[in-house]
Amino acid sequence: MKSRVRVGRGAALRGPVVVVAVVLLFSCGFLPEEEEYVVPSLPEPPRVAAVVTYPVEREDIFDVIEGTARVSPVRETMLYFEANGRVQSLSVQPNQRVSRGEVLARLEIDSILHNLKLGEIDLKIAEANLEKMDVAGTVPIDRRIQQLVVDRHAAVVERHRSQIDRATIRAPHDGVVRRVQIQVADTVREHEPVIEIADPDEVELQMTVSEENYRAIDALMEAEVQVERESWEPVEITRTTHLNPRFDSSVRREQFIVHFTMPESGHLLRPFSQHAMRVYKARQEDALVIPSAALREFRGREYVRVLDGDMRREVDVRVGIRSATRVEIVEGLSEDDVVIGR
Repeated sequence: MKSRVRVGRGAALRGPVVVVAVVLLFSCGFLPEEEEYVVPSLPEPPRVAAVVTYPVEREDIFDVIEGTARVSPVRETMLYFEANGRVQSLSVQPNQRVSRGEVLARLEIDSILHNLKLGEIDLKIAEANLEKMDVAGTVPIDRRIQQLVVDRHAAVVERHRSQIDRATIRAPHDGVVRRVQIQVADTVREHEPVIEIADPDEVELQMTVSEENYRAIDALMEAEVQVERESWEPVEITRTTHLNPRFDSSVRREQFIVHFTMPESGHLLRPFSQHAMRVYKARQEDALVIPSAALREFRGREYVRVLDGDMRREVDVRVGIRSATRVEIVEGLSEDDVVIGR
């Protein structure tokens, strides 16, 4: 007889439930991960630049040209040959004192000297024949022809002498040789600077400036030179010089030079020493001034922005002297005003 076992309803359902739970447990690994939500931070507001202000002040203002001046001889000359050739003789060296008219150097001119001697002989013969005709009472036409012969020989002699002068360097004035840039047997070109002489007995101050400042400088402007660390002495402008290689072959580059007198203590300044120099184009004492950074310009209008409490207002001004960093205010502002920089 078969026995029957009764299975309870709870036991029958327990198996499928376990299977479903296992499936759900493993399926969680395949679900997408949830992203963490980050609250965005708000950008910082832009910083407002601080307003730069300047007080209107009283002080001395100058429009000045500054540079370096050199103690230089008044007469300082670069010498050159006026012909091409080979140097035959050189009779000077640096620091040698020379006299005006002294021969300093010469090119090879033996053939020219020979032709000159022959030409002078021919000239004397022609002149003697002319005198002979005058004594003998020669007809006018014959005398006229002989005079032309004399003139022709004289022209030949003059040409040879000119060639010798072009091949010879003579001292144009008394002085001392500063530089010699040739040697015997060197080949040189015409107008090539080869010897420099200077007269150390008469000196001045010289300052090289830009073309713009050269054209702005006037002989009546005040100037001063620094003779010692904290000592400045007045000097006077004597002349200005424009050196241009297009018109002077002894000049190697274009230069604009201002010449000054020596100060009272000029004996303390060594030859060729250099010293700070100031030339005042304009100066005003106890002037109302503002920094250049506070002046505004627009289509010919010059104005400033004045800080008045919490308010700003624009004020037209009339400008006087301008320096590198400061501006003189002639009209439009007072000493108590505060202006705003650009």
